[in-house]
Amino acid sequence: MEGTIIIADDDKSIRTVLGQALTRAGCRVKLTGTISTLWKWIEDGDGDVVIVDVMMPDGDTLDILPVLKRKRSETPVIVMSAVNTVNTAVRAIEAGAFDYLAKPFDLSKLVSTVNLALKSRNSKKADGNSYNQGSEVNFDSDTSKIKIIGSSGVMQRLYKDVAKASSSNFNILINGLSGTGKSLLAEYIHEIGLNKDKIFYTIKLGSLNESQQIELISETISSIKIGTPNIGTFFLDEISNLTSSSQTQLLTLFEFTDNHFKNSKNKEFRPNYVSSTSVNLEEKMLSGNFREDLYYRINGISLNLPKLSNRNDDIAELAKYFLAANGNKTKSFSPEAVNLLQQQEWRGNVRELKNFVLRVATLCPNTEISSKNIKENLELRPDLAIHDIANDTSQGFQLSTSIELHLRKYFENHGDSLPAPGLYDRLLRELEVPLIKLALAATKGNQIKASHLLGLNRNTLRKKINNLNIKIEKN
Repeated sequence: MEGTIIIADDDKSIRTVLGQALTRAGCRVKLTGTISTLWKWIEDGDGDVVIVDVMMPDGDTLDILPVLKRKRSETPVIVMSAVNTVNTAVRAIEAGAFDYLAKPFDLSKLVSTVNLALKSRNSKKADGNSYNQGSEVNFDSDTSKIKIIGSSGVMQRLYKDVAKASSSNFNILINGLSGTGKSLLAEYIHEIGLNKDKIFYTIKLGSLNESQQIELISETISSIKIGTPNIGTFFLDEISNLTSSSQTQLLTLFEFTDNHFKNSKNKEFRPNYVSSTSVNLEEKMLSGNFREDLYYRINGISLNLPKLSNRNDDIAELAKYFLAANGNKTKSFSPEAVNLLQQQEWRGNVRELKNFVLRVATLCPNTEISSKNIKENLELRPDLAIHDIANDTSQGFQLSTSIELHLRKYFENHGDSLPAPGLYDRLLRELEVPLIKLALAATKGNQIKASHLLGLNRNTLRKKINNLNIKIEKN
């Protein structure tokens, strides 16, 4: 790996470590702790790749990045930052950064990224084209009132995807379980996107029946025809709940807005579509319950919101934010209390954690919330319900009692709102999949025996196995 790498960071130890790693990789390295020195080297034509920290003693490097890209468009810039928020990632990507690395990161990741940047620069020069991955934008990180909280690795990867998606014209599909923050992310994408000055229009498909879905889509088309709305983003909430007829009607809306934009003289109307789903839409499409043409229309870019158990490190940050955002700025959690929160399984994800934090803060009279306060407010966890009831030999084990505990918790996690319509079918599916899997495992994959055990016709069982994408292991 050959090339001159400029490293700009106000932390001398970081400059030294990164410099040594890249020198061992075969690069020539120049180190500085100020923007002024970096800028002098840029004007002198030094550096094949620039690695720069966001916050420097003499300024914010993201403010000068667009100017740097204009002056040295062929030079890839890798931005690194310990301020790991989605705003930082968005600003870096939109300002033209080759990549954004959240501190701390693995040295091997940095060396690999530098190698890709050098190859990109060399290929661009060979083609006679200047490098320009990003575009100059006027982005103010303080304009967004919506907060996406989390500094974990999985969230950092999501931030980079959000930054790229929001600056594109692609339709976006947000995948995530209930309570992970799909609506919040959709609104954030609108606020930092190309149509942020226009209306964010939400269509809550999960709460509507078929006739209401069709009526709302038809009314939207009629409104656009007479030019009343200035919609920048259509947010199709829980698009998986669309019926077959509603899916056809939605395609009509897509086609109408596409044609309207093409035929518009001033081209002011160009809405983006952001959809959300809490179920696997691809599986639903493969089973014939979701139109293939609609699926590929809405899934231009796919964003996956992780469940809370996959971003456990963010719980402390989330809990602190929920306290402050709801007027409890004087209260805090003890380290033991935070550790206890991180040990819990939050089946309702961020929504459930928020409800719990606010309840504890309301009931706890002290400024510091202790682990004792947490324990006192923890309700029976769903994952413990079956174990506790099954071992209560005095009362006997009743499956219905355990299921009722799960369902009660599910309703409580939604707070004052109700779950999306179609609850009966969704819950039956959740019971059906593990039941069939266990029956197949008990019969060592023999479908004839499994169908007899379940009391199902063999063909019915085979169809369910295919539709539910159940893998059979013959053991």
